[in-house]
This record gives sequence, structure tokens and C-alpha cells, in this order.
Amino acid sequence: MSSAKIILDKVSHLIDVECQLLSYRDLLNIYKKQMPCSFHFTIQEWINSPETTINKTLKGKLNPHLSLKHNTDTKKLIGRHTKKLWESNSLSKQRMIEGLRKSGLTQKGKIKVPRVERLCVVCGDKFKCLKTSKSKHCKQKCAAKMNIQRATKQYVYNRQQVKNEIKSFVIEWAKENKELVINTPYNKIKTNLAPLMHHIQLNFGVKDFRVISASIFGEDKGRKKFLEFMKDTISNSEKIC
Repeated sequence: MSSAKIILDKVSHLIDVECQLLSYRDLLNIYKKQMPCSFHFTIQEWINSPETTINKTLKGKLNPHLSLKHNTDTKKLIGRHTKKLWESNSLSKQRMIEGLRKSGLTQKGKIKVPRVERLCVVCGDKFKCLKTSKSKHCKQKCAAKMNIQRATKQYVYNRQQVKNEIKSFVIEWAKENKELVINTPYNKIKTNLAPLMHHIQLNFGVKDFRVISASIFGEDKGRKKFLEFMKDTISNSEKIC
């Protein structure tokens, strides 16, 4: 008689309920022929249900080892096993060493890397960390806030760089196409300057004229002011020459 059958008979006797031992294949057949849902669905419902204790036994009162302590013989057994691991060159030893390094400890509980107290650069709260750590934040929330600020500054800087490059490009384009620019009337600005807008879109990925105008003046001042700027650029360059 199998051990499972013996245990089931004991349970049946204790609770005074007739029990039957079924194999996994038997259950599959029963669900396939007699039940309205699949066996897999039932298992998932059982696992995810708040009424069951599966996958919940490692925390709190449901932990079978809660408040239990190892006896002397067990402690000695664990100690002998750990000693063998330290004396070997096994993968387990490497994992233990790596864990101790991350925690700032060496073998036998000796401090390898001292801890220091720092001030969070975001909120100013005190926190402790390893002396070799590069951490400047007391918690993940502060680190995320700092990263957002840094990313925002970088975005603003990159955007300003693009605006400066667009302005330089417009100035050079105006000098190279001075006849077209000088002879462009106010009612044909969009048509005559279409090649310039096309080149800006290809080189900088910007096609909104308001952004191009803001690159010149710091804000959008319209097409007439834009054309006047280009004509003034040409006039000033000729005076210098």
C-alpha cells in the first residue's frame, strides 16, 4: 500500500468521512467528461483565491516555521554543512561570498566596508549606506525625482541646442540664397521659403513654423518678422564685407 493511501485512510478515520484516492489522470478524465469547466481552470481559481493558503504560507501566521527554533542537533548539523561549503570551491561558496560582499560583511560576521551617514540630495533626510556606495538618495522615490529633474534639464538643453543650430542654418541659408530672400514679397513667404522649411525638417525633424520662428526670436513672431530677419542678416553681412 502506498504512503499516500495510508495517510488518506488515517484522515478518513479521523474525520469519519469516506475518501477516495485519485490520480492526476483520473481527475483529468472526470473534469473532461463530467465537469463544466477544465481542471486547469479550477487549479488556477484555487491558487488565486483569497480563501486558500497555497503560496501564502511563507508569511505571518500561515508560515509553518513561525516561532519554531532549531534544536541543538539541528544547529550542529547546519554548522557542519556550512563549514564544508566554506572549505570547498563550490558554486554555493561563491554565492555566499557574493552575498556577504553586497551586504558589506566578510566571513564570520566581520565588517569589511564601514557604513556612513549621508544627507539625501533631494529631501535632505539622513540615511546610512556603505562607504563605497555611490548612493545620494535616502529612498527610491527621491532617486526617481532626481532622475526626472536630470532628464528634464537634459531635454531643455538638447532642445535649446537644436534651436541654436536651426538659427545658424537659417542665417547661412539666407546668405546662400540672398537673391531669393531679398525678392520675396510678404504675400509669397510660404511659397518662396518652402525649400528652407523642407531642409530644416530633414536636418532637424522640425516642420512647425512656430518652433522655427521661436528658434530665431525666442518666441513665434510670424512669417513677416522671420523674412525681415533674413533680409537684415543679408544686409549686415554685406556691410561687413
